[in-house]
Amino acid sequence: VGDKVNHDHEGKGVVYEATIEKTGDVKHVMCKISDTADCTNVYGVFMSWDNDDDSVNDMYVNAVGTSLVRIHKDQTVSKGDLLTSNGDGTAKKQDDDIIRSKTIGKVLSNVKQETYSDSSYTVPCALYCG
Repeated sequence: VGDKVNHDHEGKGVVYEATIEKTGDVKHVMCKISDTADCTNVYGVFMSWDNDDDSVNDMYVNAVGTSLVRIHKDQTVSKGDLLTSNGDGTAKKQDDDIIRSKTIGKVLSNVKQETYSDSSYTVPCALYCG
């Protein structure tokens, strides 16, 4: 921070002098746990809250890749099932097998990793949202 640098943008022979500055705490738009069934703007799956002592309440969100997804208690999933929002913070089986804007991901295993007090549970999934 504070160092001076020279940069020839796109190699056009025009050199600009700049000072390196520290970027502020850049944030994404506000978010919430989905409360809309089959929501088309889900951009990730809640993972956890940031628990460090920096006084900022950051939320960790998983997007593309693999992660656990919480499934509604009344849903039974199988490997290969596509998932969408159930509208209560959990996922449900998608009605078809076409990847859509509402698709959260695909179930990789129906082995429950954790079961919660409301009987919802997590399973490993490949995430497509993000």
